[in-house]
Amino acid sequence: MGDDRSHRDSSLAWFSDFLRDELRPYPGRWAIVARMVVAATAVAVVSMIFRIPHAYQGAVYALLVSHEALENN
Repeated sequence: MGDDRSHRDSSLAWFSDFLRDELRPYPGRWAIVARMVVAATAVAVVSMIFRIPHAYQGAVYALLVSHEALENN
């Protein structure tokens, strides 16, 4: 029984560390967030105006494209 609780505590500690590292501020973060919000909003507005089916895929794609380059991480 004690092993299950220690495993759960270590998983919780890992998740807490993960969130802390991922949400830590860094230079240029606000610009990336603004670019992602504008891109997703523009896709959502266009898809709603023209009633484009399956537009959620476009919004996801806009978020992926506007995100920072993954090779720089």
